[in-house]
Amino acid sequence: MHAKSFGENNYRLYTDDLPVFVTADSVLHAWHRSFDAFLSDLETEFLARKLELVLRA
Repeated sequence: MHAKSFGENNYRLYTDDLPVFVTADSVLHAWHRSFDAFLSDLETEFLARKLELVLRA
């Protein structure tokens, strides 16, 4: 199986009616990816605008 992510691999196993074993590293990986995306959005949407205002002043 060549999946791009833990989620894709687990979904494929689940839909094939195979047992899915959820490990701590897969949960932490999902949390890290979610937090990374959140932080990236925060930096580009909020902090970049604030920085522009500070630099203009």
